[in-house]
Amino acid sequence: MSPQSLAERLDDWKRASKHPHIAPFYGVMDGPEMTCLPSLVSPLFDTNLNDHLSCNPGVNPIPILVKVADAVAYMHSLDPPVVHRSIRGRNIVIDNNGEPQLNNCCLEFLPQLQGVSEDNSSFECVRWCAPEVLTPDDELSSEWDVSTPKSDVYSFGMTILE
Repeated sequence: MSPQSLAERLDDWKRASKHPHIAPFYGVMDGPEMTCLPSLVSPLFDTNLNDHLSCNPGVNPIPILVKVADAVAYMHSLDPPVVHRSIRGRNIVIDNNGEPQLNNCCLEFLPQLQGVSEDNSSFECVRWCAPEVLTPDDELSSEWDVSTPKSDVYSFGMTILE
């Protein structure tokens, strides 16, 4: 990913984070000397939706998912629309007030140091990807990223099934 493309995605996250159910993005900080990668600064959350529901089996997921759907609709209503690219339970975090926050907006396929992330496989997200993202039309095949608001809706549907 080019520096310009990364800057555009981070700007998208910042624009989208005005919604109450999208995790804030504060900015970028130079990484420690040993990593050579900058750090993205956003709040630290204790749990994601998958873990929250596993640890609290009596929690009704529907109100949580409605709030996330509202956040996704907000992202897609912006001009230009913001596409998350990786909606799934792991990227929906629960804040200290028990409210869902859509996290890691627009950041799928960012380079990561091995062992730094809990998600070491960039192919793990395939289960949530819309078919057109996995096998784009010939006219779009030259583009690296073919994610659209429609592919986010597909990912959200897969998250509901998750």
